[in-house]
Amino acid sequence: MAVLGVGSGVALLSTVNTVLLDSFPRVPTIYMSGITCIAGFLAGLVYVTPGGQYILELVDYYGGTFMRLFAAITETIGVFWIYGLENLCVDIEFMLGLKTSFYWRICWSIVTPTIMIAVFFYALITTEALLFGGTYQYPPAAYSK
Repeated sequence: MAVLGVGSGVALLSTVNTVLLDSFPRVPTIYMSGITCIAGFLAGLVYVTPGGQYILELVDYYGGTFMRLFAAITETIGVFWIYGLENLCVDIEFMLGLKTSFYWRICWSIVTPTIMIAVFFYALITTEALLFGGTYQYPPAAYSK
């Protein structure tokens, strides 16, 4: 598990560094890596404070369900409706030499976004107030920030 965590951290840091280095090409890589590591360390300090477990529970509950699902819906709509289903099918045919069937076109353009949007709204409607440890109820200010 430790190796998996370190590998994920390295991949995340590399991605963030690549984006930042593309945006600021004059900054040396070692400085950008240092800045990114320090920023990540400072953001993570919140979770080791006495109230950090409460904050972690909020971030895990809402960031792990609603934000991930919303991001997946946006990506799906972005790829298949903005870039275009036909463009994607042409790209797949170019790369793999296979024509995509009518089944995949319907699934990608209609079925998948519809199901994900339905699951998102179902999760919004059926969500209940989060309880920490089954007893502690978060104050309203915790949900608004």
